[in-house]
Amino acid sequence: MAVREAENRYYTYMEKALKALENLVVYMDYYSKSSWNFIIFRKLNGLATYLYSVYMGIKVGNISPTLAEILYKFLDNTRKIFCRRTAISTLPEKMCTTEEINTYIKWQSEMSLAMLNPKDLKQAQKLGFPAAFQSLVGRAILYANRAAKTADLLTEELGKQYLVLDTISLEKLKPDEQEKARRMIEDTKSVILRELMLMDLSKGIVKKINEILLDAALELGMASDALINIMFRPPRGSSRG
Repeated sequence: MAVREAENRYYTYMEKALKALENLVVYMDYYSKSSWNFIIFRKLNGLATYLYSVYMGIKVGNISPTLAEILYKFLDNTRKIFCRRTAISTLPEKMCTTEEINTYIKWQSEMSLAMLNPKDLKQAQKLGFPAAFQSLVGRAILYANRAAKTADLLTEELGKQYLVLDTISLEKLKPDEQEKARRMIEDTKSVILRELMLMDLSKGIVKKINEILLDAALELGMASDALINIMFRPPRGSSRG
């Protein structure tokens, strides 16, 4: 019962982390004229590709229908936006339309010019990271870390229960009851091993979410500062008026 309760808590945190990511994707799509979106989408596309591979592994291995459903929902809900902003579908079985790909090509061209536009860079320098962007990234990382902590606790608890099963004495049971008990113990061990595999995959998901989001924020900050310095640095031998 304790394991089931903790597992449900883990699913809740993972769902909230992916919902924050989904909201981030929707937010960036809405403000697509801001050039910083271009950098973030490149990073998030890598995360979407990773999540799809995990989804397929969980689905084929029948490890957790619940987590598979959570992952698929995120990938399906963001598919159209990723098609418009990266020209790559989050779901290979639902390819991007010609219209979505054309939208991406036009947008990519506009962003390439915007990244070299002094006005765009001045605005980026003035605003810094948009507050909503910071909030959504923060929420995604917060819930992902809570999911990871829950996965760690579950792994520890499952490990203890697995060891306890090996210490159960069946000597006082009748022969037919002993055989029944052995089958129950082996079945329980199988369930625990599957749960341990799920928790291992879960920690991988969380690690990837944090890695991609932090890397995106870092690259965005570094790229913006570098471009701004190049565009507005006074020539050698001159001074600012």
